[in-house]
Amino acid sequence: MNVQLRNGLWGSAGLALVGGGALQASGSPLAIIGLLGAALLATAGLVVHDARRGALATALVCLGANAYLLQQKTATNAKPSICNVNDVLNCDVVNSSAASELFGVPVTLIGVAFYLGLVVAALLPASSTPRFHQVSGLFSLASIAFSAYLAYEATKLSAVCVMCITIYIGNGLLLWAALRGLQGEGLFKGIGGAANSNAALAITASFVLVLLVMVPQYDTDENSSAIVRTAPTEKGTPSKTPAAAPTPNALGKLYTQPRGEVQLSDTEPLYGDPQAPYVLLEFADYGCPHCAHASKDLKQLVAQFPEIQVRFRVFPLTSSCNPSLQQDSDPTRCAAAFAAQCAGAQGLFWEMNTLLFANQGRFSDSDLAFMAKQVGVDVDLWQTCMADPQTRDAVVADAMAGSKTGLLGTPAMFLRGTHGDAWVEVRDASAAAKVVEAHLTGATLPPPGPPAPY
Repeated sequence: MNVQLRNGLWGSAGLALVGGGALQASGSPLAIIGLLGAALLATAGLVVHDARRGALATALVCLGANAYLLQQKTATNAKPSICNVNDVLNCDVVNSSAASELFGVPVTLIGVAFYLGLVVAALLPASSTPRFHQVSGLFSLASIAFSAYLAYEATKLSAVCVMCITIYIGNGLLLWAALRGLQGEGLFKGIGGAANSNAALAITASFVLVLLVMVPQYDTDENSSAIVRTAPTEKGTPSKTPAAAPTPNALGKLYTQPRGEVQLSDTEPLYGDPQAPYVLLEFADYGCPHCAHASKDLKQLVAQFPEIQVRFRVFPLTSSCNPSLQQDSDPTRCAAAFAAQCAGAQGLFWEMNTLLFANQGRFSDSDLAFMAKQVGVDVDLWQTCMADPQTRDAVVADAMAGSKTGLLGTPAMFLRGTHGDAWVEVRDASAAAKVVEAHLTGATLPPPGPPAPY
């Protein structure tokens, strides 16, 4: 039975390889799916043939996928990823999102460290690592749980990372290899000693070593998420002695050309000085956790840089009030947008904005009415506004404006003032801070690079 299964998997891998090669020869972007599928099928066959070698091969596939995504994320002028098939099957969208980092470190760097450690452990003699399958299985369970979290975050972007899916499937194969390797050994017998085993030591040591070497290289000033002004200045006056001026090359990594047309309606809620020379336009969704974090960052940004004014437009990630989308994921996001719009009609937008982001997932009619009372609106007027079709029209107008910019997800931020009247897209509030400060000091700002690819 095992022989038949192994041969069937390897035969399928061969067919997938031939199909992927044919698609590649024809120039089809779908080729990468065939090639990655062939790699996974081949490793699955190896798991059936020899669990330890199968784990080694699977770890190598996952290591390669993480290394490629890490290179794409950190490269200065990286070309579009080979796994960008269309607007939905798009690695760059996911790899450039907020979910692609954990405590400021790329998730793919953590992946490289882990899978390299697993490769090292698998290459050690079996006699010196008798608990390899126990350790590998425990780590695989943790990897699967983390993969589920990352997959959930990716759904908010309406995009799928083919390379990420390869890693997720690889984690499942690693668990399968561990279970096959443990057959006949007693699945739970002596499992408590796995933490002190040579296999666990090899994985942990390699993991820590890679992070110690690589994290300092990534966690440079231009990659830091902290919003810090290097020297206090009078409003509009350049800082004369910045503590650390990013190089033009580093600055150029912080912004790109927008993918579409960016326009202001001049009716957006405004935070900061309306005469501030730099305008940061944010598109956000009240059901988006990263938008909640960004909301706090933007207020800190204005506090640190009074030269910046923030404008807000809503981009609900549901087709219920966003015609540019097809998925009706959560209609209550629309209700939250209406609630903010109606609070803004009474001059209390930012107060309501804060409460909505602080209470994500609680957007029932009663919850929204309670929040409205908390911010001090005239409830009768607010309720009338909530039922007014013009409120929905205003939210739809914001969503369509976001669609024209080529939004790939939320939050999305566009900055004007550093390149004349032209808009540039910045990755987050800290990037906007660095670019604005550099402009104030008279630093050379490179022209924006090409838009982030679909």
